[in-house]
Amino acid sequence: MMLYALYRMGYHGRATTHGFRSVASTILNESNLFNRDWIKRQLAHVERNEVRRAPTMLPSGCLIVGE
Repeated sequence: MMLYALYRMGYHGRATTHGFRSVASTILNESNLFNRDWIKRQLAHVERNEVRRAPTMLPSGCLIVGE
């Protein structure tokens, strides 16, 4: 959806959604107004599949959350 918004604003071929994510991350982290972990979590990709999003237990006993 965001890609289409970029196209409509005239950025087709000149900008990407990942570019905007990167800029937002840099600005927010440099502002020191927010916890870095919060910023990372908000800008992270979210797995749509509930099974894949669920915590995973590895054979070694390590727990992976939200991979």
